[in-house]
Order: sequence, then C-alpha cells, then structure tokens
Amino acid sequence: TGAGSDARRPLGIVVVGGLAFSQLVTLYVTPVFYTYFDEAPERVREAVRRARARIRARRRGTLAATEP
Repeated sequence: TGAGSDARRPLGIVVVGGLAFSQLVTLYVTPVFYTYFDEAPERVREAVRRARARIRARRRGTLAATEP
C-alpha cells in the first residue's frame, strides 16, 4: 500500500523468490553434490575393477579357444 507500491511489488516477489531458491540450494542440493563427490573415487575404483575383470575374462576365453 502507498505511493509506488505497484512498482515495488514485483521486485519484492523476485527478492523473496531468490531467497527461497538460495535456501533450497544451500540446504538440499549442496549436501547431495558433496555426497556424490565424496563417494566418486570409490565408484571409479569399482568401475575400473569391473572393467579389468571383464578384460581378463575375455583374454581367458580367447586363450582357451585357441589352445588344442
């Protein structure tokens, strides 16, 4: 209410929306990213281990097929 309130209302909505969005990012998104990045080295090691096991299995299969 008052003079100029029609011009200030949209700005207030944007400011409050920005505050709510930044709160959401701070409380929910940041911890999720931290968890993913914290567990990333373990996931990479597991993927490399599985890939090496597949390579070894293929080599064994190829060698077994060529032996008399």
